[in-house]
Amino acid sequence: MSMSTEGNGGDQVAAFLSQLRDVARGLVERTLGVERSVEGIAAMIEGANSMSDLASDRLEKMLPSPRHLDCGKGCSHCCRMPLIATDPARVFYLAHYLANHPDAGETAAYEARIAKAEQRPCVLLNGDMCVAYPVRPEACRAYNAFDSDACASGELAIVRGEIGARAYPVPFLIAAAIASGLAEGLALLGLEHHQVGLNAALRIVHDQPDALTRWLGGEPVFSEVRLKAPPPP
Repeated sequence: MSMSTEGNGGDQVAAFLSQLRDVARGLVERTLGVERSVEGIAAMIEGANSMSDLASDRLEKMLPSPRHLDCGKGCSHCCRMPLIATDPARVFYLAHYLANHPDAGETAAYEARIAKAEQRPCVLLNGDMCVAYPVRPEACRAYNAFDSDACASGELAIVRGEIGARAYPVPFLIAAAIASGLAEGLALLGLEHHQVGLNAALRIVHDQPDALTRWLGGEPVFSEVRLKAPPPP
């Protein structure tokens, strides 16, 4: 990934992202490390979301976007990509969120989508709207484009693992820092922490009622859907 952050500005950004990663790692210990339950997971994920918002406000002032983002309500090209990645804790939180927001999740429609067990589009996508948008994964929070046509055609550079001139790098930097910190924190607790494919992981949680208890006990519940390599930063 390349960014024009030369001199002291680049050092400040690097230091900020390093601190963000450390704070995210500590967040795991202060939440899930204290209470291994769905409530502990919720506290962790909600804290990470707040961190992401605050970090965005700060880093966007340090590295303002050179162009207007062409993303908006009803734009769902990134939700139709071959694979959406997230961490195991977020998977459980999403399942918990949908169970407690049946109207948002439109249960029957979600059940029909997850039963297909397809890689795309995202099972959280209903029409062109995400049924869990407020708590969407870090990767989803990061995706953006200056030209939505590039997303529709699959030409957006991030699809190839790079951030080029068609997207704003800041959200990806923040998402990568937080995701790394959370993964390190989960690993320190002896919990499965590798990135997983979202659709397949949600299917496992849906089909295995004891998945949460086993995962909190340190079992590799998502070993079959673990990604071989981390998603693009």
